[in-house]
This record gives sequence, structure tokens and C-alpha cells, in this order.
Amino acid sequence: MNFTELGSVMAVYHYNSFSEASNQTAFSVSAISKHVSHVEDELGIKLFERKTKATDMALTEDGQSVLPLLSQIMNDYQTLLKQVERCKGARDSSISIGYLPLIGSIGESDIITRFYESSPGANVIPVVMSGRDLVKLVDAGRIDGAFIMLIGSFEEYKNDWEALSDSRLRFMPTLHSTGIHLAISDRHPLADRISIDLAELKDETFIFASSQDPRTHLAEASRVSYVRNLVGLDADSFKAAYMDFLQRDVVMNLVASGMGVLPCSCYDGRQFPGVRFLPVEGWRQEVTGVFVYQVNNVSPLLSDFRMCVDEYAREHRVSD
Repeated sequence: MNFTELGSVMAVYHYNSFSEASNQTAFSVSAISKHVSHVEDELGIKLFERKTKATDMALTEDGQSVLPLLSQIMNDYQTLLKQVERCKGARDSSISIGYLPLIGSIGESDIITRFYESSPGANVIPVVMSGRDLVKLVDAGRIDGAFIMLIGSFEEYKNDWEALSDSRLRFMPTLHSTGIHLAISDRHPLADRISIDLAELKDETFIFASSQDPRTHLAEASRVSYVRNLVGLDADSFKAAYMDFLQRDVVMNLVASGMGVLPCSCYDGRQFPGVRFLPVEGWRQEVTGVFVYQVNNVSPLLSDFRMCVDEYAREHRVSD
């Protein structure tokens, strides 16, 4: 057996599926199956019990005993490779990661922090722009990966983008919810509510990111329209302002002063002076945060970064 084959075994072990292991690696389901069979033959034990479907599996009793040890071997091997690369000085120390200007988080801050802790000396080059522009940069190989937020069907976005790139792109969810919050001044008459109905805010100005302005980003029009429909106004009556969310303090100061209210799709519990965050009643669209990367990008740093994404998702129980 070799470490490539062991890597396939670990992928099946971690993802509990031959098909998902294939999605997360550069190997087909049949190649993954061959790798697993070879390792099992050399060990002389069965690690997985195949079920009716070729892609389904369950751990055998031997697998439950042996796989944690194999996992430790693979971790030690990865540590060895990192140290060898540092000694050689051959590793590029930078990785370019894109993310959205958000009032909130889809996990990117925690994941980047984990990456710095696990890869001393590495450097993250930030690229901030709209989600669709970030995906285009990843697809073109100009950046290593990007955090983006999807409002609506994850599968719809995923199928569109994978078709665009002939399935070169892969997506790792970092957040999933079916609700959003509204940032509102704590002096607003409705600020003491437990939750809020947007239909009660017909006179308010709703603040959106400049990247969501339907006048310049037609693909984002559905997001604004969904909020407008919950408010219950037509396009001419609905008041919207589009701001650069990189200037987060300016945006939140405007909310605190009562100059507008802010729909926040990924509220992370952070507090801002003079602002309350209330759950929005009646919100039915899915909100999904994902990390997107190109499957044929073999950068060791990207591999390390993806491990941090996967650890974060597991700890927060986020899955496809």
C-alpha cells in the first residue's frame, strides 16, 4: 500500500461514502474502491462493509479498531511533509483567498485563523468582491479559493457553476440556515421585539451591499426582490440604499442612528453599539455559506486550508 491509497481510505472513512470521497478527491469512485481493496488485501482485514449500492458503506468491527490508527499515521505523514518542505524552502508561502464584504460571517474569519495557527509562516492574500466575480476568479485559476454566500437553492447555484467549469469547481459548505436577522436601531419603536415582521417596516430604508445593487448586478436582483416582497411594496415604493460593506463601521453607525435597517443573512452574534439584531419572521429562503476551490489545484497550502474548512464545518455540523 502507499500513502495515495491510504488517503483514499481516509476519505471514505471521513465522508462515510465512496461517492463523496470521490467528490472531495481527484479520483473516481472505481479508483477509490480499488485503493480501499488494495489496502484491505495488504492488511488482511476488511475495513468497510459494502452495502447494496456500490457507493454505500459501513465500518466493520476491524475498521472501527484500525482506522483511527491509520488516521494518525496519515496526520503524522502530513506533518512530515510540511516539515520537509519547510526545510527545503520549496513551498510558496502565500495563498489567495476571496471573500465577500459582509456584516457577519460565514466562517471565513475562524477558518483563516485556524490556517495561520496550523501553517506558521504562511500568508493569506485577501481578495474582496462579489460572489459571482470570486467564482470566476477561482474558475480561471487566478485565486486559490473563495468564501461565498448563496441565498436560494444551493443545488441551483452548484449545478450552474459546475456546468460553467465542466465540474472543475468543488464546494465545501461552512454555514447553512433558513433564517436571517435584521439590524435595527435600538431606539426604533420595534427594537424591543423578539422577532420582526418586515411588513411593519414599509417606511424604512433597507440597506444592502453595493454588490447586490440590481442596477449593476442583475443576478442579485432576486435577493432584493425577496426582501421587498416580504415588506409588501412594489419596486417604485420600496426604499433601498446600496453601500460598500468594507466600511462596516459607517454602515452600522447609520443603522444605529436610525437612517436605515439592514437585512443580515449571516449574523454571527457580534454586537454593535446602538444596534439590535432581530430574527426576521416569514423568511423561507435557504442561506448557505460555502468555500469554493478548483479540484485540479494541487497547491499544498490549499490542501491545508481545505482541512481547516472541513474541521470548521464538522465542528459546526455543517454538511452538503
